Amino acid sequence: HEYIAFAKLGEQLKSDIVYLELLGQKIIVLNSAEIVSEIMEKRSALYSDRPPIPMVTDPTLMNWSSLPTMTGYNDLWRHYRRILNNWLNARAVTQFDDLQERQARLLLRRLLGATDQAQAFERVRNEFYFGVHQPSITSSLLQDHTLLLGLSTMEKEERVKEVGFTMFGGGTDTSAGFLVNLVAAMVSNPHAQAIAQQELDTVLGQGVLPSITDKERLPYIRNLIDEVFRLYPVIPLGRKDSAGKEVLPQIELERNSLMLELKPFDFELKPRSDAHYRLITGTIDE
Repeated sequence: HEYIAFAKLGEQLKSDIVYLELLGQKIIVLNSAEIVSEIMEKRSALYSDRPPIPMVTDPTLMNWSSLPTMTGYNDLWRHYRRILNNWLNARAVTQFDDLQERQARLLLRRLLGATDQAQAFERVRNEFYFGVHQPSITSSLLQDHTLLLGLSTMEKEERVKEVGFTMFGGGTDTSAGFLVNLVAAMVSNPHAQAIAQQELDTVLGQGVLPSITDKERLPYIRNLIDEVFRLYPVIPLGRKDSAGKEVLPQIELERNSLMLELKPFDFELKPRSDAHYRLITGTIDE
């Protein structure tokens, strides 16, 4: 848990910014919401690049340099961002609610079975052309989507592959990691699990599975999920690269420094004593 060590180091040094150098790599750790907002949001043009990872990006090795998560801050990355934002903005993402509910109900079956889907892109493409495809971002992009206008057939297929790979890869281990953290949190806090079960039984009735449309009626469970995200972050460190040298008040940030954002912001190393009250009242973000 390196993020805990980084948080403690920041506390010991009484600084929201910690500078390290490991094996020649300059590392800057950001430990508060205020400094992250100042640097990563207000000055994002300077700090949105990616750190060089030769093993992953070198054409003679893994050659993943064209993946959205590996691409530098350039026109290709901006095109990927437009494509992904088309489906991942707050309004558009609701189109996947039914799919998420179906997959949640198939969770145990998926965990018990093993399926070889090594050629996922080819499978989706063939399903689309034979008219038996399931709605997905990949299948939508294959339909000559406006976001791919001006690209050759080879370029379109390459972009669709990279976007599909990123969505699948980025959403698989994170979802599984959160479920493991949630189960661990419930085992460690059986009283919280009992209250959540009571809310389900009271609002929906015993034996009724919740749907996404029920979340506003289940404030305790909704806020319990937020508390698990806060206490056990799946990806506690966000990584960016400094594209240029800049001087903040009394601080100089060097070019090509690796930026680590500690998540959650204003990190706490243990559950808050008022967590139960915050879960019930909905003041989880305070």
